[in-house]
Amino acid sequence: MDFLTFILLMEELDPGLFLPVMIASGVGRHMYNLGNEGQRKNFLPSLLSVDKIGCTSITEPNVGSQHSAIQTRAVLDGDHYVINGSKMWISNAAFADITMVLARTDAQSGRNVLNFFIVDKKDSPFDAKATPILGDDPRIPHVGELVFEDCRIPKENLIGLPGKGLMETMAIFQKARCLLAMNSVVYAQRALDAAIRYAKERTQFGKRIGHSSSFKP
Repeated sequence: MDFLTFILLMEELDPGLFLPVMIASGVGRHMYNLGNEGQRKNFLPSLLSVDKIGCTSITEPNVGSQHSAIQTRAVLDGDHYVINGSKMWISNAAFADITMVLARTDAQSGRNVLNFFIVDKKDSPFDAKATPILGDDPRIPHVGELVFEDCRIPKENLIGLPGKGLMETMAIFQKARCLLAMNSVVYAQRALDAAIRYAKERTQFGKRIGHSSSFKP
């Protein structure tokens, strides 16, 4: 569906479901938008049926919002790319089966050498562990760390336009930020509705506090 329709759908969800749905649907949505037909056929069915869990791996221990400084590297070796690096604060990381990894494909620094790669843990193993945050509150998304050491993936698993990973990353975050802003509007509306209900029910000095008053200062 188009993005506006997706936002309208998300607006109707209970706020408690919003974040899990946004995280769970993100990988499939990005794979559909960035992937070719073969990649969609190979990976989307298992993600949509929830036979496999996905995550998007962008942030690194030493790289937060400055995505152009990504240090994880993917080096072409024959028919495969070899990925080395680590990712941090990744939602679903500890139990993800498939991840889309942002990596640098050029030995030199630059803004135009980043690409996304699809990594299926079953075929291309990598290490993953949870990162505890604020105890075990189930309302907080599970985040974790991923470590890639000589992780070999088929070169066909490069997804998106070659060298346009930074641009694609910014597009992903633009959508996520729009969704988070919309979610804030949903919470504000729920708060307003709750305040109105309370004002109609709460009584003080013999009147409901939401009742219009003839008092003049």
